[in-house]
Amino acid sequence: MNRDRSAHPIALQLLENPALDLTMGHADMSGIDARMPGVIVRAAGRTLVRQYLGDDSATARRPYASPLLAASHEGLPPAVILTSELDPLRGDGEAYARALSAAGVPVTAMRFIGQTHGSLGSTGFVPAADAAHRIVVSELRTLHEGSRA
Repeated sequence: MNRDRSAHPIALQLLENPALDLTMGHADMSGIDARMPGVIVRAAGRTLVRQYLGDDSATARRPYASPLLAASHEGLPPAVILTSELDPLRGDGEAYARALSAAGVPVTAMRFIGQTHGSLGSTGFVPAADAAHRIVVSELRTLHEGSRA
């Protein structure tokens, strides 16, 4: 939306386990435990989307709700995308990274092996979370230092 309306310059997209296709078309169930069938995860996801967007399912296909479904990703700011191996949203983040790259947008995508959707928020307890935190801080410092130059 910012790109389309040219409101404010954005220096970086910094995304952690992002939900970028609210139709659930890019959800990746391959990392989910076999005891939790994908159909249950998708049903839960649809419930969350309905709570967020309302009952009109067409809303989820609009690019401002599902940026991954936008007709073009050209002209978007550079991106750093962190995904977790055992998170269905991994598919969204990695598909978005591919779409940005194909549109010529600089992108770095990192998948944290063995991690779930919420584990990257467990700094001090989960080593991968500490690594993710260092990456985020480093990216933000780089932006800050670049703005003073």
